Amino acid sequence: MPISAKALTALREATRWNLTGARALLAALQEHPDWVKYKADQFGPLHLMLDAVPPRRQAGAGLELPFRPEPFPEALLPACSQFGEEWRHRTFSKAELAQQLERLLQEVDQFGDPSDRPAA
Repeated sequence: MPISAKALTALREATRWNLTGARALLAALQEHPDWVKYKADQFGPLHLMLDAVPPRRQAGAGLELPFRPEPFPEALLPACSQFGEEWRHRTFSKAELAQQLERLLQEVDQFGDPSDRPAA
């Protein structure tokens, strides 16, 4: 069964909120999928984007600095919990997650994201 619309919303918004974390998760899924575990935490691998990898912002050519974005919207946390539940029940595979995440990152790269632009 594919990832649900609600869980996909959580993935999309977490990706937009922390592109650095999303790229780190995609790299792990593609290069070392065995590192991505089916642990019993609330948000599954979204935890990497929400807590573990700090967001970064371009500060010049080839220079990225950590920054503190606006807090992740609390209203989206139920969708993140849904994502975590589907992950724990293996509703979707690591390969399916990587495919969706890659598509979302391509969308951001294609259409741009204001939070990924250099600070003024």
